Amino acid sequence: KRTGELVALKQLKKINEREGYSIAARRELEILHKMRHPNIVASRGLASSSRNDRVYIVMELVDYDLKTFMQTMHSNKQLFSVEHVKCLMKQLLRAVQHLHDHHVMHRDLKTSNILLSNEGVLKVADFGMAREYELNPRLYTPAVMTRWYRAPEILLLLKEYSCPVDIWSIGCIFAELVTLRPLFPGSSELDQMTKIFKTLGTPSDSIWPGFSELRMVKNIMFDKYPPGGLRKKISQDLLSEDGLSLLQCLLTYDPSKRITAAAALEHAYFEEQPVAVEPAMFLTSLWSNVKCLMLQFFGAVQHLHKNWILHRDLKPSNILLSYEGVLKVADFGLAREYELPPRQYTPGMVTLWYRAPELLLFANEYSTYIDMWSIGCIFAELITLQPLFPGSSECDQLFRIFEGLGTPTDTTWPGYSELTVGKITFENHPTGRLRETMSNLLSDDGLSLLQDFLLYDQAARVTADAALNHPYFKEEPVAMEPAMFLPSLWSEYVAQNSSSNMGESEH
Repeated sequence: KRTGELVALKQLKKINEREGYSIAARRELEILHKMRHPNIVASRGLASSSRNDRVYIVMELVDYDLKTFMQTMHSNKQLFSVEHVKCLMKQLLRAVQHLHDHHVMHRDLKTSNILLSNEGVLKVADFGMAREYELNPRLYTPAVMTRWYRAPEILLLLKEYSCPVDIWSIGCIFAELVTLRPLFPGSSELDQMTKIFKTLGTPSDSIWPGFSELRMVKNIMFDKYPPGGLRKKISQDLLSEDGLSLLQCLLTYDPSKRITAAAALEHAYFEEQPVAVEPAMFLTSLWSNVKCLMLQFFGAVQHLHKNWILHRDLKPSNILLSYEGVLKVADFGLAREYELPPRQYTPGMVTLWYRAPELLLFANEYSTYIDMWSIGCIFAELITLQPLFPGSSECDQLFRIFEGLGTPTDTTWPGYSELTVGKITFENHPTGRLRETMSNLLSDDGLSLLQDFLLYDQAARVTADAALNHPYFKEEPVAMEPAMFLPSLWSEYVAQNSSSNMGESEH
């Protein structure tokens, strides 16, 4: 409240009232406080509830977590470009180098513990399992790290380990950034080991000294798999030879020979073309393909409206994308032919998050402008990868719209005060919040177009025809051709892996 900064809170868990907070909670707070780095989430101290019965770590609020971001990209059939992968990897390696230089193991690196700001800055978060370590590996609990990112020495229950366990996790994350699929999505510890061995080959004493003497290896007969499966999983179209070399260095069985974060940053992969995009350009360059989608979307809706058709349920799940990059509007279950002037229809149309305010206020005379409102909501969602107005009810939906765009008046919406629901007293919110919501992800021309879609006054709302000619589409970078939107290698990759499920839960 003192600074007005939005922050994230993580509640510290108590053991009990007498003993207070756990050693792990205190350790997390100490490590966060000491590990100041641009690529590590910043601690803002502690806060307590009004009754002092709950204590929270206060941290900077970061816009996205990498797991959700990647799932959205995957659902849109998009891949990160090489320069985007390099940008993220360099930042991740710098963060981990800083931790290891200060003798700290994270011990739970995974995509959901990596955050990404609107400025393209990666932040490592969640130090609940982090430990300070000594130069000579010592005994620690092996029950750390999320399974899919767990190093083989931990899976084989070694209690002596050190910072190489984080490096293995980085290797798994690297592969996932390239393919948008987990590299080793094991369903159990044994299945995890089997998936690793099938891909990298079953280890031996020659590549991992002492492997055969490990207790689990003595007790379990593992199948013998040859090495070389990594290239079969990740084609050269997706990862260069230098990239594969780095990945193999990160996924070396012998922890003592596994590459360090400092050495990884000097790897030839980061020197070859194309080099990493600057963090400040990360999201801007990623969103240039939004124009390709929006131009096709407007073209489809323009065709519907010219032929006197209202779609009445435009939302992302009703928009399809072919492997050739062609956008298709689908699901015409609520569509209606319309007349001018507008006639009476049922107001219970359009999925809630994309529903125009006139429908929320039970107007039953409407026309094409309800589709244009939905397009505005979808446009914003393409840019931020988050719903613009995710209301939980009709009333909450209105509150969110008014909070985001300002409470309407008869000036911004002629006749508003005469609407039946308009007689309810809504809290007065100022205009101008849309720029704050979109941050620097959308240019001034882009914001102007978005505002034209989201006008309260239906008669003034932009048409699909006019939107196609908006200056936003003439400024650089211009829309790419649909054929370039989804590289053929991605469509081939999706076709080969269509049975796999990105949304599989982590274990």
